[in-house]
Amino acid sequence: MALSVGDFTSKVANGGSLRLKSQEGRQSRVTNFATNFKGRVTAFFRGLFKPGTVATENKNVLNAFVTSLRGDPAYGDRFADMAATTLARNIERGKPLTTRNVQQVMDQIQEAKRQNIGFTHFQAMVVSENQDNRPGTFGSMFADIAHEKGLPVLTSAYDTHALSQSIMSEVRMAGQSGMGTVTAGQAQSIAKNRINIFLENVKSNIDTIQQNMTAGPERTAMKKAVLTFTAVIKPKTITSARQVSGTATSLINDMCDSRKSVNERLGSVKAFLDDVLGALEKNYEEVGSDDLNAVLTLALSYAGKMSSKTETEISGAFDACKGFKDTAMGLSVPLTGQFVRNQSDMDDVRKAGNGLTVLSRIGEFFAGQAGYGSEMGTAILMEQGEGLTRPDQINPAGRSGMGVLGVPIPGE
Repeated sequence: MALSVGDFTSKVANGGSLRLKSQEGRQSRVTNFATNFKGRVTAFFRGLFKPGTVATENKNVLNAFVTSLRGDPAYGDRFADMAATTLARNIERGKPLTTRNVQQVMDQIQEAKRQNIGFTHFQAMVVSENQDNRPGTFGSMFADIAHEKGLPVLTSAYDTHALSQSIMSEVRMAGQSGMGTVTAGQAQSIAKNRINIFLENVKSNIDTIQQNMTAGPERTAMKKAVLTFTAVIKPKTITSARQVSGTATSLINDMCDSRKSVNERLGSVKAFLDDVLGALEKNYEEVGSDDLNAVLTLALSYAGKMSSKTETEISGAFDACKGFKDTAMGLSVPLTGQFVRNQSDMDDVRKAGNGLTVLSRIGEFFAGQAGYGSEMGTAILMEQGEGLTRPDQINPAGRSGMGVLGVPIPGE
């Protein structure tokens, strides 16, 4: 087994120089020598009387250090070559590898990694978040590809949050945690590929709507609604969303009504959830429980476009979602599985899961309308929800809300 980088860096604290000490039948190990004045004098005279032997030993330990870097996935050839360049004169002159040399090389490598990460992060920001129209930016590339596909060119017409995050992550991964840098061209190539997939899915969804809905305000509203989706939507998902648009509209109206209490709003949530589950059951041959999120989001987006409420009213309804927090915290308790004992308990878990899902989607919908990131609604709903482990931790407001949603409190 080859020596590791740690075999060398672990000796730095002891100071002095390093050499390889051979062990019969076993791998050589790294040892410190010349750690004090007496040791340095001894090393000097040894080099004076045995120059060839000492020079070879010093060269071997230097090469072993570079080899350890080359074989480590965290450093590889790039940083091994950097170390070899830094230590080249020492290797040529047969000088010993000092712990100071090791520290110098490792500091250079870490600084190079930091610079690489910073450069890659900058490139990732340009191609995933920069909305201006300069060539090579996210907004410019998005507009160009959308125009080619005959789609709206402004990113404001879409929910591009998840797309931006995926581009950011892929560019950063290409930088291999500072192992290398990602050029502007490479970053743009990654972004264009992701944008193309996203817009191909959008185009497919719009084509599906063209085929399944007659021209008019409803089709226009549904086409605008699907701009928020990053995946291809099944035709029956669109059918399901249209079937529940009535209760979705009622929910939006109730959320916008400041006179409604939290529990009255939760009553509208329950009616909406029941309607969605009924639509999924009706269209079960093509859609199922895994399509719950898509139907919820599409129905809300569609109803929002068809609603008589203004954008300002819908945006303001985001604050009403915050009142759901206590209920959401309560719903998180049975999902731990701690209280699941029989089929009846499993049914309660499913009810709680469905309730939590619909609250999260509602929160995300209104958060998006209010101009926040699409996860903001879920984050607010689940704020301080961590740590709930027992039914008696659910506060009265949470218990009341669970009752409205028809979710039994576990263990009671």
